[in-house]
Amino acid sequence: MKTSTQKMKNRQINLTPQKLISSGVLLLLLLLTACSANRWHPVSKEDYSVDKKWAVLANDSLVIAVSPTRFKDSDVDLDNRFFSIYLKVRNLSQRSISLWDYGYSIISDGRQYDPISLEHVLGSLRMNQALYQSVDIFDTIVFDQDPSETEKYDDAYFSILNSYFNASKLLPGGTKEGYLFYDRAINSKKHLMIELGDVMVEFQK
Repeated sequence: MKTSTQKMKNRQINLTPQKLISSGVLLLLLLLTACSANRWHPVSKEDYSVDKKWAVLANDSLVIAVSPTRFKDSDVDLDNRFFSIYLKVRNLSQRSISLWDYGYSIISDGRQYDPISLEHVLGSLRMNQALYQSVDIFDTIVFDQDPSETEKYDDAYFSILNSYFNASKLLPGGTKEGYLFYDRAINSKKHLMIELGDVMVEFQK
């Protein structure tokens, strides 16, 4: 008759392959998650510095950090409609600075992409919500609007409104940050350059 110690050893031996498989799957998922979260990497150049996923441009007056980043402030997936970047800007000077002077256009595969206006981004979201809520007059089933979907789009609307990068005047000592949105075609690219004034910062996958 086997002792309890032997039974425990046998049980551990029998479960070992399952544990190894589970651990391997978990490790693979973690690696895939890490890769997807950091799919764009800054290319080192003399004109700017690199800090992890950020390209950082600094002078006596201003510090600008930029990184291609998917919009994560709502449950609505915007990746299939837009490409987004995140900007952090701080004014180190004692004068106001116009942030529009820095441009923020993107060049990829020789094509230029300009930032999409906030009005267009919000309009696209509202259009998508309207299409979701539309009723087919030939459908015999009565359309029942899902309150949770309506709330999701409303939350996304205000999240975009509050987190869109306002490239207007930046006061002395002030800081601004937020998202800018572009043509979704950039999502399929492998290399891009973002305009920051006279400097083009580079990223690649």
